[in-house]
Amino acid sequence: MNSGNVMVIEDQYHFRKGLVKMIEDSNFNWSVVSEASNGLDALKILESHQPDLILTDIRMPAMDGIEFVSKLREKYPDTLVIILSGYRDFEYAQAAIKLGVIDYLVKPCTEEDIKQMLHKASHHLSSNGKQAAKPVPDREAAEQLDSLPTEEKQQKLIAKALAYIQLHYADDCRMTEVASHVKLNPSYFSVLFKRMTGESFTTYLTRIRMEKAVHLLSSTDMKIFEVAAATGFEGSNYFINVFKQFYAMSPKEYRNRFREN
Repeated sequence: MNSGNVMVIEDQYHFRKGLVKMIEDSNFNWSVVSEASNGLDALKILESHQPDLILTDIRMPAMDGIEFVSKLREKYPDTLVIILSGYRDFEYAQAAIKLGVIDYLVKPCTEEDIKQMLHKASHHLSSNGKQAAKPVPDREAAEQLDSLPTEEKQQKLIAKALAYIQLHYADDCRMTEVASHVKLNPSYFSVLFKRMTGESFTTYLTRIRMEKAVHLLSSTDMKIFEVAAATGFEGSNYFINVFKQFYAMSPKEYRNRFREN
C-alpha cells in the first residue's frame, strides 16, 4: 500500500502539532513535510513541497479551507485533500466534494480517525498509481446526485450553496443567484436552506460577512469603507449599522478594543 508526503493546514498551533504527531506515529509511513496556519501561507510553500496529501481545516484566518482547495485545484488537480471541520461545519464540509476532496474529519480527531484517514489516502494512491482522483465532472456528478437518497441530495445541494457563498460573499451574492447556481427554485431554496442550516439565507450571509469583517479589522489597517467593500457592503454607513447590530459596537470601537487588548 502506497504512502507519501503530507501537508497539514490548521490555525490552532497545539491541535496542528497533535495532528502531525499522530500522523508520524502511525504505521502507514506517511511523512509530514510542511505545516501552515492558513490557506494563504500554504499556497506560498506548496510548490516547494508538493505533498501527495493535504489535511486542511475549513475555518481559518486569511484564507479558509474551501478557498484554498479551490485555488489548489487550478494548479494541482490531482493532489489528495481531506477536510477538517467542527461539528457545526458538517454540512459546509460537503461543499468540498465538488472540489475533489476525498473525505472529511470531524474535530476532535482521535488516533483511530487519523489511521482511517491515512488508510483511505494510501488506497487512493495505490488505486491510481500515485495519481489522486480528479474532481468529478459536472455531468457525472449530476448523475451520481440523482441516485442519492433525497436527504443526502439536499445536503449536497446546500453544501454546494454554502461553498458558493464562501467564495462570493464579497460580491452581490443574491439568494436568486445562489439558488440558480444549485439549480433550485428560489422559494424552495429559501425554505430548504433554513431547514438544513437553521438560519435564513440573509442571516447566514450577513454572519459570514461579519466574521470576515472582524478578521480584517483585527489583522489589517484597512479603512472602514475598504472593509465594507471587501465584505460585500455597498456603503460604509449600512455596514456600520449592521456591524453594530451584531457586536453592539462600531467597527472603529471594535478595532480600538482589539488593539488595546
